Amino acid sequence: MINTLALAVAMAISAAPQHAHTQRSMEMTVVSKYTFAVTIETIKRAAIEEKYGVQGVHELSKILTEKGFPRKNMTIVEVCHPKHANDALNNDVLAGLMMPCPIMIWEEDGKILVSTIDTRAMARMYRGDQMMAIGETVYNSLRKILSSVEK
Repeated sequence: MINTLALAVAMAISAAPQHAHTQRSMEMTVVSKYTFAVTIETIKRAAIEEKYGVQGVHELSKILTEKGFPRKNMTIVEVCHPKHANDALNNDVLAGLMMPCPIMIWEEDGKILVSTIDTRAMARMYRGDQMMAIGETVYNSLRKILSSVEK
């Protein structure tokens, strides 16, 4: 007997568009064409161009190394669009648990990688008639921001 859920998942995966970036269920990742430092600055500029504020920059590698846990380059840039954030909170206040949107930049195997949340998938976890539309809008903006550095 065929598992209908497994069949539906297989069909969705095979029908999904193929992109230069990788994507798992809740995130998307691109390889940067820039150095680590230039990638961070480019991401910040691209976020501002998309009308997102840069809420914070967390140098995880520095923080962890200072605490005795050495790491290669890893930084999280937090971004937020006030209207989209307000709309999401008006639909489900618990969406605030996922704000601001993190964009992680890190070094692995000689590559600079950039990842963020797929807000379309995240939107499914929250209530409200508009959550899916908000998730799609934010996803499109975050995708543009990642595209600014994509190889």
